[in-house]
Amino acid sequence: MKKMEMKEELFASIAPPPRYAPPQSNKPSFDRSNSWRNTTQPFGSHMTCTFCDREHSSTSCRTFTSPEQRIKQLRLKKRCINCMGQGHDANRCSRTDLRCKHCQQPHYAFLCEKGSYQVKSRAMICINKNQSSLLTKKVNVTNVDSNVTVPATLFFDS
Repeated sequence: MKKMEMKEELFASIAPPPRYAPPQSNKPSFDRSNSWRNTTQPFGSHMTCTFCDREHSSTSCRTFTSPEQRIKQLRLKKRCINCMGQGHDANRCSRTDLRCKHCQQPHYAFLCEKGSYQVKSRAMICINKNQSSLLTKKVNVTNVDSNVTVPATLFFDS
């Protein structure tokens, strides 16, 4: 029973792989996968990550992934660690509408040190001294040039 619980916990902590979507028409689109977006930018404009200054949402930053790294980067950039705004610190933050879903403190959930963003996943688990389990997933892989899809086994590596 413990083996199944360990596997269930491990699978729950791994995000599904991103899906490829072929380019559509020139119509502007809205990325609905982001639960947070920078409200200081007009709708439809490109997002710039507050942490690394690249074009993606701050929640999707792969350079600064942990809450500790993100808070450190906010401090280096002299930004508020509650609302990520400029020109004030957390003690003078006027955003009263912010409430973290993990700890109820006034900051975004992806900045929470107590939240689920700190989950460490492992691709291999040891069941006992002589046995281990490697995580795999059956997927379909599509060649975008030839539009051929084949089944494959995806190996998770940590």
